[in-house]
Amino acid sequence: MHKLLIPALIFFLSTPLFAQYTGYPSYPQSSLPRINFEQFTFGLKVSPNISWINVKHNDAIADGATLKIGGGIVADYEINNILSIVTGLNYNLYGGYLYDSLSLNNTLTKDNYQVNYSAIEVPLGLRISTPIVDKTSYYLQGGVNASFILSASEKRKSALPNSKPAELDILTLTSTSAVGFFAGVGIERQILRKLSIFAEMNYKSSLTSFAKANEYISSTIPFDHKYTQPIEIKPASMEFSFGIMF
Repeated sequence: MHKLLIPALIFFLSTPLFAQYTGYPSYPQSSLPRINFEQFTFGLKVSPNISWINVKHNDAIADGATLKIGGGIVADYEINNILSIVTGLNYNLYGGYLYDSLSLNNTLTKDNYQVNYSAIEVPLGLRISTPIVDKTSYYLQGGVNASFILSASEKRKSALPNSKPAELDILTLTSTSAVGFFAGVGIERQILRKLSIFAEMNYKSSLTSFAKANEYISSTIPFDHKYTQPIEIKPASMEFSFGIMF
């Protein structure tokens, strides 16, 4: 009994001493930078554009541009007074005219035909702005974007009078996604402390092909779309955007 009593007294007497000891090492809190959400601004835009098709093929040849439109949500994260990160979520239409030996020899349709795409686009870029003078600043921007293609079609105008254009779905011949780039200039004018309007012009082009190249030479597709070599289709556009930031 005495052998158990002595260790018990030592334990209970030493516990308050250890409880009052404050010399344990302290570790600093994480010094990683945190995102300041007050540096975010958001906006809405509408984006009419002049769109065309860059094509690489032994038969198909580009034959002109068409007018398209898009729009989306803008997000701007201000790093400092002149530099910011721009991103967002856009819905865009792309297209252009092509012709090939098959379309030229088809007496029922016009010589060329229109290729049309719709896509959801996620851009990521850098913007360099001038200081604000008289509530106005100018900027340069550029970056990359990822496109997720929603629809694809070919529209062929009939050569016969009073006939509607024939439209063919080519989504099965089209990639599900693509990567591109953009570069442009813009102007922003402050209306209120947290409200401004902007206008910008961007050149945009796909870096990867919208077409599933080998599908165009597959024996399972209609003869009108069968080529002897794979095709490369890269839409491009000159986009004019107008919007509001808040």
